[in-house]
Amino acid sequence: MQARIREMLERERENILSVYRDLHAIPELSTQEYRTSAYIADYLEKRGFQVQRGVGGTG
Repeated sequence: MQARIREMLERERENILSVYRDLHAIPELSTQEYRTSAYIADYLEKRGFQVQRGVGGTG
């Protein structure tokens, strides 16, 4: 199982780093993460996930 996880992480390394950089480029105060929430929702929807937006105000 660990080997499969490592392989997946290596395949997705550049994508993971891109998300990391993007999120750190849009810093927001705690409980005011509107752009971060939208970014993550968009990211997940593009990958086939069904997303419910606005949960808890920013989620």
